[in-house]
Amino acid sequence: MSRKHGGRIFPLLLVLSIMFSACGSTSTTTFGSKSGPTTIQLFFHSGQGPERDALNATLKAFSDRNPDITVEAVQLPEGRYTDQVNIAALARSLPCLLDFDGPTLYNYAWSGYLIPLDKYVSPEMKADFLPSIIKQGTYNHHLYSLGQFDSGLGIYANKQYLSEAGVRIPTIDNPWTLTEFNNVLAKLKNVPGVEYPLDLKMSTSGEWFTYGFSPFVESFGGDLINRS
Repeated sequence: MSRKHGGRIFPLLLVLSIMFSACGSTSTTTFGSKSGPTTIQLFFHSGQGPERDALNATLKAFSDRNPDITVEAVQLPEGRYTDQVNIAALARSLPCLLDFDGPTLYNYAWSGYLIPLDKYVSPEMKADFLPSIIKQGTYNHHLYSLGQFDSGLGIYANKQYLSEAGVRIPTIDNPWTLTEFNNVLAKLKNVPGVEYPLDLKMSTSGEWFTYGFSPFVESFGGDLINRS
């Protein structure tokens, strides 16, 4: 099983130059004079790889276009990120910008950690995002985030191990049945090098359980909340 994060809010750097006044008095933003420098703080939890490269490129592009504005990017450990955001909120020391995974947005907005972005994002800019990004970033009819990307969830398999197990490779038109899937797992247990036939990241904390498993619940007509 491969996990990808939900939408991130790095594109908000694109609207920073028009929303400094939105940073509350509890943030760690430092405002200079009209002719002096301005420093804003960003909490993020990207590791190495493409996501981190995208963040660095975004920060550099913003810095090049706004030389009088410094973004202080503070990396927090991913495993404890949500806890540290909550601690910062209790201490009234939240930064001006938060990087977060999509499923945590609604609790952050409900808790008052975020401000609506409706008046800072033009209709033209909003139309440039995928509808799913806008839907994910909307809570109680207000836009609170703009995701850097949307993500897909699926089960990825090692074709070499499947071949060694003697099972067929599924396709979109001819996927495995549940019985086949269970048989595949049983056969993979006997393939050298396969420690676990299926890794569902059950040791992972945070929003993974809603992100990873709510599609199964919803696919069968269930829901995570009582909407009535």
